Amino acid sequence: MDILFLSHCLPNARMKGEKIRAFQEIVALSQGHRVHLACFARNGQELGLAGELNKYCDSVYAEVRPYANAMIAAGVRFCGGASLNMAFYASSTMRQYIDRLATEIKFSAAVAYTLPMSPYVPREIFKVLDMVDVDSEKWRQYARKRWPGLLYNLEAKRLRKCELHYGRQFDQTFFVSRQEAQLYQEISGGAAAECFENGVDFDYFDPSKELTHIDCPAKPFVTFVGTMNYFPNVDGAGWFAREMMPALRSREPELEFLIVGAEPNKQALQLGSCPGVRVVGPVRDVRPFIQQARAVVAPLRLARGMQNKVLEALALGRRVYATSEVCKTFGNDVPPGIVRCDSAPEFVAAIWAANDAPSPDFKIREQAQVRFNWETNLNVLTARIESQINGPYFPTNQPAPLLAPLRRTSA
Repeated sequence: MDILFLSHCLPNARMKGEKIRAFQEIVALSQGHRVHLACFARNGQELGLAGELNKYCDSVYAEVRPYANAMIAAGVRFCGGASLNMAFYASSTMRQYIDRLATEIKFSAAVAYTLPMSPYVPREIFKVLDMVDVDSEKWRQYARKRWPGLLYNLEAKRLRKCELHYGRQFDQTFFVSRQEAQLYQEISGGAAAECFENGVDFDYFDPSKELTHIDCPAKPFVTFVGTMNYFPNVDGAGWFAREMMPALRSREPELEFLIVGAEPNKQALQLGSCPGVRVVGPVRDVRPFIQQARAVVAPLRLARGMQNKVLEALALGRRVYATSEVCKTFGNDVPPGIVRCDSAPEFVAAIWAANDAPSPDFKIREQAQVRFNWETNLNVLTARIESQINGPYFPTNQPAPLLAPLRRTSA
């Protein structure tokens, strides 16, 4: 079966969470089918990584979409009444490529990874949308916390209209958590929505492995990991740096707060002026910064979807000190190893009370392995698509059988 996979980002096994999820979906689908990928890349460096996906895809098309140019064009369309998010990924070149490909290959199914790729899906085809989360809700939260709130609120309304419209056009819509799926059902009046949670590469995030290089400082430190041009990450790291670190350093003056993550923006870099705070930026390997930390924190005051860096810390057997907003993304079943902290004093007290040594707790890892297993979780997606040719589909509240994969043939 030929499957068209459309992604707003270049899928990658080691980059930010959204790219990891897209990559794992492609890997799962390629086990029994021919996958044809069409996606956007942010720059030439990312474009150079597209060739790595030939291992899993029978065809790969990646179109560079520079941020500045795309944002200017999207801003013009936003002034004309369009959703900024949807307009950012509007491309006639991408449209022409997909239309041409659809005339050459008879696709049995298409997967749109995130809402902005929905308009590109050809008609008269079985369509699956992985919306991941209800992004309009994030923009509603931005409207309450960021300036100019009026424009953020306007984008939230336009984006929600698109979420409802395209959700009705697809045969199946998935989300990253039950909370996101339930929210979508509420705002859509009961539309069908299911979920499959993210997973972790437990072979890579294995605390028993010896690392070939260590970039960590000798001083004791607390770690936050996240892409640092993303407002919730910058906001959360700033809150911890200003509100928690002074109290922690009053007891241990040498303690540092390391902010680890790609693309730190101006606001993130300014946090380096706070006493004891170091903006590390991107690193070759994030594992040492998690394994050797006095504590791993996720102090996000805005959180949607599921935080991959939290899952990776659990895979390494480390506790994660997280806000209630982060805990809510896991629903009523917060994974063992996540310590809820609702205020700055609670963060400080919990970190000092635990006095974590930088050594793994294998019980935390073992329980994470059960829930956050990519192969198991992705059965929901593959079973839904394979039901089109192999028989009935089993919803997520029933056991889904492991279907025998079809033999993959070359292009």
